[in-house]
Amino acid sequence: MISFKNIRFSYKTFKKQVGIHGTIKDLFKREHITHTALDNISFEAEKGEIIALLGPNGAGKTTFIKLLVGLIEPSDGVINVIGFNPYKKSNKYLSQIGLVMGQKSQLTWDLPAIDTLYLLKSIYKIENNDFNKRLNYLVNILNLTEKINTPVRKLSLGERMKFELIASVIHYPKLLILDEPTIGLDIESQRAIHKFLIHINKSENTTILITSHYMSDIEALAKRIIILIKGNIKYDGDIKQLLNIHKQENTLVVKTKSKLPSEIHGYRIKKGSATNEWEIILPVKDDVQYKLISYLTNNFYIESFNIKETPFEDIIFNIFTDNNKVNSN
Repeated sequence: MISFKNIRFSYKTFKKQVGIHGTIKDLFKREHITHTALDNISFEAEKGEIIALLGPNGAGKTTFIKLLVGLIEPSDGVINVIGFNPYKKSNKYLSQIGLVMGQKSQLTWDLPAIDTLYLLKSIYKIENNDFNKRLNYLVNILNLTEKINTPVRKLSLGERMKFELIASVIHYPKLLILDEPTIGLDIESQRAIHKFLIHINKSENTTILITSHYMSDIEALAKRIIILIKGNIKYDGDIKQLLNIHKQENTLVVKTKSKLPSEIHGYRIKKGSATNEWEIILPVKDDVQYKLISYLTNNFYIESFNIKETPFEDIIFNIFTDNNKVNSN
């Protein structure tokens, strides 16, 4: 479905010298700086996969997406997507991909969404019966039937993003690329979009590539995760495996009527967020936790125990800030 082989992309910028004298010098001789956005990356994706592309700012995610849709050409390497070279911008290729960018809209602000959809119908040369059937199907799933003739500027952010999704899949794309699709959305809208994307993926076997700073998107949708750091793929594999490898600690939440000391058997103890609640940090691979629990139950009046796992977002943040923690598969 998607194949990147030894892809490298670099670009040049000019270094601007300070002051008027520097500007004059630049007229005669300018210093070039070469930046490498992607450095010899390779990966393959099968049809029907949902893949999350993650990385800190400047990691190369936007460059990755631009290469996929054919906006830029790689400096080195070979890209093959659905049997096409994206940079050639073949109509056959472009008609088989969909793109949603959370910060850019393809809808016309002052017109109803239906007008944009009719325009896409002409662009993709969709027959009337097929278009009407597809449109009714999609607006019903996303609960937008009553909003189809409402000007885009009068729609809520969540409703606009749902119409963006409809516009991106109206032509049955084989590959759907999502760049921050839930940015700024409330939880209800986020979950509705998650449900819709999972449905499209399962019912139409659509391959989905998603980038997002909301880890809830990644947890809800993806099984495979690619982590880009400084233009290199540092991890490509199962999301659960990544969490198991890099989960450092859990928190044992103890509710008790007794006051606990600041330390027991080497475990740090701190006051919890609720009344009569205490938090004990436990290493994930600690094989003597039962001794601590036994000690607590024998020496204190314990009302309840609860394990609070390290949030996925915290694990990913730690990986981004210390990229020595991840290695490519």
